[in-house]
Amino acid sequence: LIYAEKMRRLVIRSAFLLGGLTPFGLYATNRDAFETTLRVSRCAQTVCSILVDYSINSTEERETIHRRNAKKLKSLFFKNKGIYIKVGQHLAVLDYLVPTEYIEELQDCFDAAPTSKKSQVDYIFKREFGKTPEEIFDSFDYNPIAAASLAQVHKAKTKEGAEVAVKVQHPHLQGMLNTEIEALDLLVKLVRWAQPNFGFEWLSAEVKMNLPLELNFLNEADNADRCRVMCAQLQDLVVIPQVYREYSSKCVLTMKYESGFRLTDTEKLGENKIYPPSVARLLTEAFCEMIFKHG
Repeated sequence: LIYAEKMRRLVIRSAFLLGGLTPFGLYATNRDAFETTLRVSRCAQTVCSILVDYSINSTEERETIHRRNAKKLKSLFFKNKGIYIKVGQHLAVLDYLVPTEYIEELQDCFDAAPTSKKSQVDYIFKREFGKTPEEIFDSFDYNPIAAASLAQVHKAKTKEGAEVAVKVQHPHLQGMLNTEIEALDLLVKLVRWAQPNFGFEWLSAEVKMNLPLELNFLNEADNADRCRVMCAQLQDLVVIPQVYREYSSKCVLTMKYESGFRLTDTEKLGENKIYPPSVARLLTEAFCEMIFKHG
């Protein structure tokens, strides 16, 4: 037992040392590798800091420890961005598994979506289509009308005059997926080894399974077409925007632009004389149609 405890401490100290020194050796030779190593190093440092905190402050009030370490985790996700924000959003809705303090702190991940610059949007389009948005569309607004952890949405008009919403994936996410998911998996296993009561392998497994699917927008296009068929009986009430396949790829999704507002905007609901319970009923009917009838 004493030997095992010494080994755990050695691993924690090594992680802090490597986390602080390794990235700088890569900066001058490979910037992408440097950024990846820096993000993974932050993960190692944060995980070790949290493990140590729970270990040495076990007599402190649990709520206080949870809050302090939830802030550390949120800071990590904000600094690393990209898929890390997505992981934070996923954790933030698991109120039946994750302590309340983590749920409350990680709610900020829903408002922490990064935005891509014009040059980055052009980079994605040139990689996917060999042309910039301005060359493909009649008009393209580089100011996004919405942004999320994995992508942002731009309003555009096709050469034929159709108004469309263009979802553009943030750059470098594919690279993060290929390199850092395995690193996250390793860190989760380290947590299990250092603190057997902290079992988060399920999170790593779920991210590894679902994130690659989310980062392929053609899956979303296929699902939109499937949903349109499933909700055919509700077509006067439920709108599934048309997908423009010729302007879509793994990292770009173009759909017919549909104006609207959030269902949580009660003021807008009132202005449009929409009764909230009727919206709730429609949502229930749509999901039941897809789940229980079509599977």
